[in-house]
Amino acid sequence: MEAPYAPPAYKDRRTGLIIFGIALIALGGLFLLFVPLAAVGQLMAAKVTGASNFRMVLPTLLMYCLLGALFVTLGIGSIKGRRWSRAVTLVTSWAWLLVGAASLVMFIWLGPAMLKAIAQAEGGQALPPSAQAIFMVIMVGFLGLFFIIIPGALVLFYGSAHVKATVEAMDPQPRWTDACPLPVLAVSLLAAFSAVTLLTMPVAYNGAIPMFGVILTGFVGSLVWLALAALLGYAAWNLYHLRPSGWWIVMALLAFLTISNILTFSRVDLSTLYRHMGYPEAQIQQIEKFNIFTPTQIVIWSVVCMVPIIGYLIFIKKYFRRPTAVQPTPVTA
Repeated sequence: MEAPYAPPAYKDRRTGLIIFGIALIALGGLFLLFVPLAAVGQLMAAKVTGASNFRMVLPTLLMYCLLGALFVTLGIGSIKGRRWSRAVTLVTSWAWLLVGAASLVMFIWLGPAMLKAIAQAEGGQALPPSAQAIFMVIMVGFLGLFFIIIPGALVLFYGSAHVKATVEAMDPQPRWTDACPLPVLAVSLLAAFSAVTLLTMPVAYNGAIPMFGVILTGFVGSLVWLALAALLGYAAWNLYHLRPSGWWIVMALLAFLTISNILTFSRVDLSTLYRHMGYPEAQIQQIEKFNIFTPTQIVIWSVVCMVPIIGYLIFIKKYFRRPTAVQPTPVTA
């Protein structure tokens, strides 16, 4: 007797993996395109201010290069149906979506004040209400596309149980991302990314770093930046291996830097920080014209931004409650 038909346990999403993989590669190419654009922007700024200092764009250039390489790699992995590609794309997209949503809300809130500051800086009158509304609608639409729709689509697709089952069928061998829960993997990758970018601070900004009411510069400031990079790198490694020390390092650094920012920016204005960083005076004057934040607002925003991050760290603390840290099973890339 013929066995009854049994429907598949999941819907095959190989075609979707290819389509989204191509989209990820395109996003990576876009980020890599930003590298020469940022360099050109620095050249144009140098013509306005009369001073050229390419070292200041090093963090931006490095960030674009890393993001470009990341998305191209994830796209190739998606086309090949690799487990690690789905996992990393999912956590990256969630971070992109959450940060983007916060940025969009901030722009909607501060947009009118920014337009007013621009008009005052240019010595002209503010735009008519209708023109301001059109500008805000266009900008909100663009930011909504880049910060909400694109990462939201990635989250919905790669978070699907059918996609997860498809990549597990295409790539049955355990990969390095399987050794760490995705909520923890997100923090581990972000800490590693931050550690790499912090390495450019001693060169890019003369080692200038706000620290408990003063601004450290030169050799001392550079050592602090390098120490922070080392701590974040060490924390990233321990977070991935589910060691409580990694969690405590990140939590302690957040508390340390938040208190430092509160004490510093309640006494030091941004212009002073820019001068220590090596910004040309003409560029500082241009920045001051468009500045809409008071020192008090900077302190408030520093605290507000830390609250959800600390809340998330408290949420993932449950993954580190085992008496002995569980070592990931050796897996291949």
